[in-house]
Amino acid sequence: MVFCSTQTLKPLSLGDRCSLLIETKWKEQVGIVLFGFQNQMEKDLFNLLQMVNGIGSKVAILMLGKLSPTQICAAIRDEDHNIIASVPGIGPKLAQRVVLELKSKIKSIDIPPYENKPVDTNFQDALKALIELGLSHNEAYN
Repeated sequence: MVFCSTQTLKPLSLGDRCSLLIETKWKEQVGIVLFGFQNQMEKDLFNLLQMVNGIGSKVAILMLGKLSPTQICAAIRDEDHNIIASVPGIGPKLAQRVVLELKSKIKSIDIPPYENKPVDTNFQDALKALIELGLSHNEAYN
Protein backbone atom coordinates (compact mmCIF):
# COMPACT_ATOMS: atom_id res chain seq x y z
CA MET A 1 0.00 0.00 0.00
CA VAL A 2 1.24 3.47 -0.89
CA PHE A 3 -0.09 6.57 0.89
CA CYS A 4 -0.59 9.57 -1.39
CA SER A 5 -2.04 13.05 -1.03
CA THR A 6 -5.46 13.74 -2.48
CA GLN A 7 -3.74 16.10 -4.95
CA THR A 8 -1.75 13.13 -6.28
CA LEU A 9 -4.80 10.86 -6.45
CA LYS A 10 -7.22 13.42 -7.92
CA PRO A 11 -6.38 12.87 -11.61
CA LEU A 12 -6.42 9.07 -11.28
CA SER A 13 -9.29 6.63 -11.75
CA LEU A 14 -9.60 3.13 -10.37
CA GLY A 15 -7.40 0.82 -12.43
CA ASP A 16 -5.22 3.59 -13.90
CA ARG A 17 -1.52 2.93 -14.15
CA CYS A 18 0.79 5.64 -12.92
CA SER A 19 4.38 6.26 -11.90
CA LEU A 20 5.14 7.67 -8.47
CA LEU A 21 8.23 8.80 -6.64
CA ILE A 22 8.35 6.71 -3.45
CA GLU A 23 9.53 7.72 0.01
CA THR A 24 10.02 4.79 2.39
CA LYS A 25 9.57 5.32 6.14
CA TRP A 26 10.09 2.89 8.99
CA LYS A 27 7.43 3.02 11.69
CA GLU A 28 8.23 0.95 14.76
CA GLN A 29 4.61 -0.10 15.35
CA VAL A 30 3.77 -0.78 11.70
CA GLY A 31 6.98 -1.52 9.83
CA ILE A 32 7.63 -0.14 6.36
CA VAL A 33 5.27 2.59 5.16
CA LEU A 34 5.39 3.90 1.57
CA PHE A 35 4.43 7.40 0.47
CA GLY A 36 3.94 8.22 -3.21
CA PHE A 37 4.39 11.56 -4.98
CA GLN A 38 3.64 12.82 -8.46
CA ASN A 39 6.82 14.92 -8.70
CA GLN A 40 10.10 15.73 -6.98
CA MET A 41 8.84 19.05 -5.61
CA GLU A 42 6.03 17.33 -3.71
CA LYS A 43 8.43 14.70 -2.35
CA ASP A 44 11.02 17.29 -1.28
CA LEU A 45 8.37 19.37 0.46
CA PHE A 46 7.02 16.27 2.25
CA ASN A 47 10.47 15.64 3.71
CA LEU A 48 11.05 19.31 4.50
CA LEU A 49 7.74 19.67 6.35
CA GLN A 50 8.66 16.79 8.65
CA MET A 51 11.71 18.73 9.87
CA VAL A 52 9.28 20.93 11.83
CA ASN A 53 8.57 19.67 15.33
CA GLY A 54 4.90 18.66 15.44
CA ILE A 55 4.63 17.62 11.79
CA GLY A 56 4.92 13.94 11.04
CA SER A 57 4.30 12.05 7.84
CA LYS A 58 0.51 12.00 8.33
CA VAL A 59 0.23 15.77 8.76
CA ALA A 60 2.70 16.40 5.92
CA ILE A 61 0.70 14.25 3.48
CA LEU A 62 -2.51 15.93 4.71
CA MET A 63 -0.99 19.37 4.01
CA LEU A 64 -0.03 18.25 0.50
CA GLY A 65 -3.60 17.07 -0.02
CA LYS A 66 -5.15 20.35 1.08
CA LEU A 67 -2.63 22.76 -0.50
CA SER A 68 -0.44 22.38 -3.57
CA PRO A 69 3.33 22.45 -3.07
CA THR A 70 3.49 25.87 -4.72
CA GLN A 71 0.75 27.20 -2.40
CA ILE A 72 2.65 25.90 0.64
CA CYS A 73 5.97 27.36 -0.55
CA ALA A 74 4.34 30.71 -1.39
CA ALA A 75 2.64 30.83 2.02
CA ILE A 76 5.95 30.14 3.76
CA ARG A 77 7.80 32.66 1.60
CA ASP A 78 5.11 35.32 2.15
CA GLU A 79 4.84 34.45 5.87
CA ASP A 80 1.12 33.81 5.47
CA HIS A 81 0.34 31.72 8.57
CA ASN A 82 -3.40 31.68 7.78
CA ILE A 83 -2.95 29.54 4.68
CA ILE A 84 -0.87 26.98 6.59
CA ALA A 85 -3.34 27.05 9.52
CA SER A 86 -6.23 26.32 7.13
CA VAL A 87 -5.07 22.69 7.04
CA PRO A 88 -6.97 20.54 9.58
CA GLY A 89 -4.70 19.58 12.46
CA ILE A 90 -2.47 22.64 12.14
CA GLY A 91 -3.17 25.39 14.60
CA PRO A 92 -1.88 28.97 14.52
CA LYS A 93 1.22 28.23 16.64
CA LEU A 94 2.27 25.28 14.49
CA ALA A 95 1.62 27.33 11.35
CA GLN A 96 3.91 30.06 12.67
CA ARG A 97 6.57 27.45 13.48
CA VAL A 98 6.33 26.04 9.93
CA VAL A 99 6.89 29.50 8.45
CA LEU A 100 9.68 30.38 10.86
CA GLU A 101 11.60 27.12 10.50
CA LEU A 102 11.17 26.61 6.76
CA LYS A 103 11.44 30.16 5.40
CA SER A 104 15.15 29.83 4.63
CA LYS A 105 14.89 26.15 3.64
CA ILE A 106 12.28 26.39 0.88
CA LYS A 107 14.87 28.03 -1.33
CA SER A 108 16.23 24.51 -1.89
CA ILE A 109 12.91 23.49 -3.50
CA ASP A 110 12.50 24.31 -7.16
CA ILE A 111 9.45 26.60 -7.19
CA PRO A 112 8.13 27.29 -10.71
CA PRO A 113 9.10 30.80 -11.89
CA TYR A 114 5.52 32.12 -11.98
CA GLU A 115 5.31 31.59 -8.20
CA ASN A 116 8.20 34.02 -7.70
CA LYS A 117 6.33 36.98 -9.22
CA PRO A 118 5.51 39.86 -6.91
CA VAL A 119 2.25 39.21 -5.09
CA ASP A 120 -0.81 41.35 -5.82
CA THR A 121 -1.32 42.83 -2.35
CA ASN A 122 -5.00 43.70 -2.97
CA PHE A 123 -5.69 40.09 -3.89
CA GLN A 124 -3.73 38.81 -0.87
CA ASP A 125 -5.58 41.20 1.46
CA ALA A 126 -8.94 40.05 0.13
CA LEU A 127 -7.87 36.41 0.44
CA LYS A 128 -6.76 36.91 4.06
CA ALA A 129 -10.03 38.69 4.90
CA LEU A 130 -12.11 35.82 3.48
CA ILE A 131 -10.06 33.26 5.40
CA GLU A 132 -10.49 35.26 8.62
CA LEU A 133 -14.25 35.23 7.99
CA GLY A 134 -14.11 31.43 8.14
CA LEU A 135 -13.66 30.29 4.53
CA SER A 136 -11.01 27.68 3.77
CA HIS A 137 -8.08 28.85 1.66
CA ASN A 138 -9.37 26.98 -1.41
CA GLU A 139 -12.90 28.42 -1.03
CA ALA A 140 -11.52 31.95 -0.63
CA TYR A 141 -9.13 31.52 -3.56
CA ASN A 142 -11.87 30.36 -5.92
